[in-house]
Amino acid sequence: MNNNVKQDNNEIDVNELGKMFDKVKDLILNSEHYSGRIETIDFINDKLTKEQYIGYLKGNILKYLSRCEKKGSTKEDLLKGFTYYLWLVHGIDNEKVM
Repeated sequence: MNNNVKQDNNEIDVNELGKMFDKVKDLILNSEHYSGRIETIDFINDKLTKEQYIGYLKGNILKYLSRCEKKGSTKEDLLKGFTYYLWLVHGIDNEKVM
């Protein structure tokens, strides 16, 4: 089975994309400066209304996309923005966003 998706004469390896997503998700959720019994993202999700949380996710998407070439790793910031985007897409149809 071919796990590649063609887009504009480029192939995207879906498995590789999944690995990159997992790596960045772990980077976001398991950063040393966030520690405690509950993940910060889960705490924020629990404390905000759905509309507020969607705004929070949109804000993080904008943050990472707007700074991606100015701070640290461009690829890492793009992947972080993509991670927040996936959480946003997932949450649009769900009661809780994540």
